[in-house]
Amino acid sequence: MASRARQWTTILSVALLMIVLLPWSSGAKDVFPSKPIQIIVPFPPGGSTDQSARIIASKLDPVLNQKVIVMNKPGGGGTTGTAWITQQKPDGYTLLLAAPGPLTSRTIVEKVPYTYEDFDYVAYHCFHEELLAVRYDAPWKTIEEFIEDALKNPGKYSFSTSGAGAMGHILMETFKYTFKIDVTHVPFKGGAPALTALLGGHVDVLASEAVEAHIKAKAIRKIFSGLSSKNKTEPGVKNFEEFGHKIIIEGFNGLAAPKGTPKEVIRKLEGACLAVCADEGFKEMIRNTGAIPVSVGSEGFAQKVKDDYALFKATLDRLGLSVK
Repeated sequence: MASRARQWTTILSVALLMIVLLPWSSGAKDVFPSKPIQIIVPFPPGGSTDQSARIIASKLDPVLNQKVIVMNKPGGGGTTGTAWITQQKPDGYTLLLAAPGPLTSRTIVEKVPYTYEDFDYVAYHCFHEELLAVRYDAPWKTIEEFIEDALKNPGKYSFSTSGAGAMGHILMETFKYTFKIDVTHVPFKGGAPALTALLGGHVDVLASEAVEAHIKAKAIRKIFSGLSSKNKTEPGVKNFEEFGHKIIIEGFNGLAAPKGTPKEVIRKLEGACLAVCADEGFKEMIRNTGAIPVSVGSEGFAQKVKDDYALFKATLDRLGLSVK
């Protein structure tokens, strides 16, 4: 009997020890992040998206108390690196620097192995302005003057973009449809040749991301912005909302994770991003790249991507450019 009692005492002691230690072992296992995080930029180094990734990575380091590393996986206009992310373990340690082209418009005009629904969205931290610009010596000083002229001369004028399905293309085609004008698209392989075509007088309008250096040098004039009224910084340059249209076309940058990432991990990353977005030093660094700092969490980011996809799909369907 004494032997059996000692045996039961031993079993009970082991069981109690396991109960005591279980929360500690479980807590240690669930701590996030416990190793470096990598942010994948699906474009080459040096561009605006790459710059915003390196800025937010540097600011996330101290907030998460873990190293945040930026890696570039360019190709396919951003689709190669974006597709690669969907094949990674959904644990929060591999994130995408999300941009609208690879997530929305390129999934409409190209056959890619993913959709925007294959991601969990963390937060987005900045916008890149999409705009319409003309040469500084062009006859139009305002967008109203250009619309009036284009309506009187259908097919006479042309616009350049960095390619079919690019954000600039989306902006101008939406603009054409909204204001019932006929302007010819001249696509180029990149923003630089599209700008060169405008400066050289080969096209009449540039539809592109912000080109602040040339605007400040008075080589070109911005006449229209795709930004929302709350983000627009130049009162003299109108947008869709000022004409009564609830249309916003902005080139966002934010962080996304492979679908299925644990909700508690997304929440922690979201909180860290929003803390960074509130930092004045971060905002100034973003502004210095020509972008506009914002602070939008997981739910708002997911809705933004969904809304953009619907708008872009309608535009590209009208043009007969959708592949599905």
